[in-house]
Amino acid sequence: MSIKHGILAILTQGPAYGLQLRNEIDARVLRETATNVGQIYSTLERLLASGSVRQSSHTDDGLPLYELSDRGNALAHEWLHSPAINRGDPWESMVFQVMLVRSLPQTDSSRLISGMRDHWVKAHIAAQESYAPDLAHDLRSNAMETLSRAALNWLDAVEKTSDHGFAVSSVRPPRGRRPKNVAF
Repeated sequence: MSIKHGILAILTQGPAYGLQLRNEIDARVLRETATNVGQIYSTLERLLASGSVRQSSHTDDGLPLYELSDRGNALAHEWLHSPAINRGDPWESMVFQVMLVRSLPQTDSSRLISGMRDHWVKAHIAAQESYAPDLAHDLRSNAMETLSRAALNWLDAVEKTSDHGFAVSSVRPPRGRRPKNVAF
């Protein structure tokens, strides 16, 4: 999963503030646990330093709004259309990217899905052809063959769903800490 690319992808829809970016990513990829908002802000700092993002203005109550620079826009559009599979966790990186891209309005995911399919077909063939000199290698080949088959089935199911996405929410969450349950 790439928080950096998730932020850039959300910013293709227009300026947003940090917590809004976190909430949008979490809503679009349906994560079981919320992304740490500190990770969002540290990633935004790195994106600012690299020139991929700039601060455009502020919300009415003073929160900085971030927008894409030309560099950030190019990075975002490349990620929106090309598979970015993390070798450490290929399943999660695929699900994160596909779900986020398909959730964005006016974003065609067909090229991304096709690239993902090519990746998993190659992984499946490589796993089937893999010479397994010992049990550990044999188990790894079997696991990769199973994972690639599951990924291809998942991509088939994804293609049968709607690709029209939804707009970035303008609803502001309440600020401050949540109140603790008070016992009377």
